[in-house]
Amino acid sequence: MVVHNDRAYLFTGRSRIDFFDLITETWGSFATTFKRNDGLYGSDPWPFPNDMLRDYAIQMVDGKLYVFGGSNDKAALGSNLFIVLDIEKRQWEKLSGTVEPKADNKCPGPRHCATSWVDEFDGRIMLMYGEADRQSAKIAGQPNAGYNGYGYDDL
Repeated sequence: MVVHNDRAYLFTGRSRIDFFDLITETWGSFATTFKRNDGLYGSDPWPFPNDMLRDYAIQMVDGKLYVFGGSNDKAALGSNLFIVLDIEKRQWEKLSGTVEPKADNKCPGPRHCATSWVDEFDGRIMLMYGEADRQSAKIAGQPNAGYNGYGYDDL
C-alpha cells in the first residue's frame, strides 16, 4: 500500500483501486481506465490476466501511483511492465515494458520482488534487485524457463 492525501491505496492487479481512508477509517474503491497509447479515443484492455498481480514494486509520487514488474498468471518469471495511475484522473498509462516477459534492452529485465524508492531530490524512481523466477516459469510451461532463478543485481 502507498499513502497519498490521507488515503492508503491498495493495488492487487485489478483495474478497480481499493483505498483505506485514514481519517474516517473506512474502506472504499474506484474504477480506473487504461489510456490508449495509439492516440485513439477509448481505453486499452486491462493488461493483467485474471485481474491479479503479485510481488511488484510500487511508489507514490505527486499523486501518481507507479507500479513496476511483478508476476501474474502469464508471467511466472516476472514482468517488466511499468505503469502509472494518475489518482485524480483515475487513468493508467503504460510507460514501458510488457506484462509478459520479452527481451527489451530499453528497460529493466522482467522480474518480481524488486525494491524501489523515490530520490527525494529529483523525484526519480530507483529500481533495484528482484528475481526472474525461471523455475516457476518452467513449472507453468512458460518461455525463458530454467532450473535456477536469476537474481538481478542492477540499479
